[in-house]
Amino acid sequence: MRTIGLLGAFAAILLLSGCGDSGPKRYPIKGTVSFDGKPLPNGTIRFEPAGSESFSAESSIDAGKYSIEAIVGLGVGSYKVMISSGDPKQMVKPGDAPGMEGMQPAAKDIIPAKYNLKSMLTAEVKASGDNVFDFTLTK
Repeated sequence: MRTIGLLGAFAAILLLSGCGDSGPKRYPIKGTVSFDGKPLPNGTIRFEPAGSESFSAESSIDAGKYSIEAIVGLGVGSYKVMISSGDPKQMVKPGDAPGMEGMQPAAKDIIPAKYNLKSMLTAEVKASGDNVFDFTLTK
């Protein structure tokens, strides 16, 4: 009888442990990306925490627009933003770029490094208001 009571208590603890705080609040993010005065046809935008222990998030860019839903969104704080877009007409062979050994050829990124690998782009996510970030890129 005591074993049944212990099992019941253990089951209750397991059930209640899933009802705790789900962590920091996430916010939806959206915006536009233009390159040389035109909406970026396609690409990827990534938000990486800048010195904070928050979430990172990534979205595809389609016809110059991107959006990230709140369920996978960002917490309040500063973020480094990296944008990339490949040109299928210009392929990078595995031996041409460091770290690509043994990989399939990939489309060459048309976005300058100052907007991706060496990005200086930033975004500040706030708890109030819309978190809309528009980026205007140039060669």
